[in-house]
Amino acid sequence: MDGLGGGDDREIVASNSGTSFLDLLAAYEELVGKDVVDAARAKLSLDAQREIEVVTPLSWVPVAIVGDLIDRVAEEAGQDAEVLLDRAVRRATQRTLATVWRVMLRFTSDDALVARTPLFYAKSRNKGRLLARKTAPGRAEIELVDWPDVSARHIRTIAISIATVVEAAGRGKVDIAWLPSRGGATYHVSWARTES
Repeated sequence: MDGLGGGDDREIVASNSGTSFLDLLAAYEELVGKDVVDAARAKLSLDAQREIEVVTPLSWVPVAIVGDLIDRVAEEAGQDAEVLLDRAVRRATQRTLATVWRVMLRFTSDDALVARTPLFYAKSRNKGRLLARKTAPGRAEIELVDWPDVSARHIRTIAISIATVVEAAGRGKVDIAWLPSRGGATYHVSWARTES
């Protein structure tokens, strides 16, 4: 399954990129141990287990499978699923950025950082789009559109990813607030420029 829904009018299956999924999986293994993650994976449906086994950075993994795995890992670890997920998303985003992206981000102007936010999103999700605009120095409004049935969990984890990218770009005192909207969500982000 490619998660893209083909070239016709079929509904797109909301999916995470293989890269973001693999980084999330690695983050969970770091946080709770590979044995816990493996035990959680073994409790997934056989179809989900097969799909996860063949994931590559170029794959797309349905959000439903990712969500099921998130809940199973938390259950196996005996931890709150949302608290553990927030930690894992931050760590996974940092992991994704630990390449040339981080170096490029450090030398990015606020205007360029805001303008690139939709690109980062598009590389990690196949449903919805981000629209971003700088509203003042150190402030931006980012809208998630074209995903009216997005879950509250997904809205929150997108916020964590946005904040982590802004921090990786050398901004401090990052604050993000969000509200669900008809098409997805609206995020208000603020930051302070830090010295490198």
